[in-house]
Amino acid sequence: MRLFCFFTVSMVIVMGCFDRPLTQEEPSWLEVTETAISEVGYWRWWTQNTSGAFQVEFGGVLLYNKPAKNNVPPSSLLALRFEDTRCIATLRRYTGLEGIPDDWFDLLAKDEMQSPTVICEEFTLTNTENLKRIFEQSEETHYIVGQETDLMSIKPVDAFLGFWAGDIGLVIVAKEMSPVTADGDLTPQQILEKYEQWWVYWREYWKRKSSGNPMPKDYACEVTIPLKE
Repeated sequence: MRLFCFFTVSMVIVMGCFDRPLTQEEPSWLEVTETAISEVGYWRWWTQNTSGAFQVEFGGVLLYNKPAKNNVPPSSLLALRFEDTRCIATLRRYTGLEGIPDDWFDLLAKDEMQSPTVICEEFTLTNTENLKRIFEQSEETHYIVGQETDLMSIKPVDAFLGFWAGDIGLVIVAKEMSPVTADGDLTPQQILEKYEQWWVYWREYWKRKSSGNPMPKDYACEVTIPLKE
């Protein structure tokens, strides 16, 4: 298990839009995964192997996992594993933010860099037009696998990811993608269930916080603040 890294994030005020159970009319599991990561998540780590698999790890994800111990919060980590990758590119833009080293991508892989917060509106697993817009904002692009034509020729059946975390980002196009926790791969149904369970946990967290019997401090809960009635 890698060490937790420091990060900054804007707080989210919850007004009830997620405070309800999922039904068959709710978003797909991919859309739920997208929301669960991008609401208050941060980019924690990445790795790849020689067989063409590439894995991106996020923290602060709104999927419930049973705590490992009674005195610790649930793990908020989720990795996305991409198989048979066709395009992987790092992105960099210059909007005035300072302190990003030139070797930031390597530092993330070594756990030697502060974890940058994902920008909610600039994160996609489901919309190819958003993926291309994210890519087109880059002022400095480095290809790890493939090239621009591989990204622009994306097919509806492809798995993909595109996001900005501050002024650094990533785009991936692959044959398939699997969400992974420390307990193994998650099925689409498990994603939906864990998302719903997180909001149950979140309500209990804030109920106990105000009652004088708080649960172990949880970053994702703390920055997802309920609207006062």
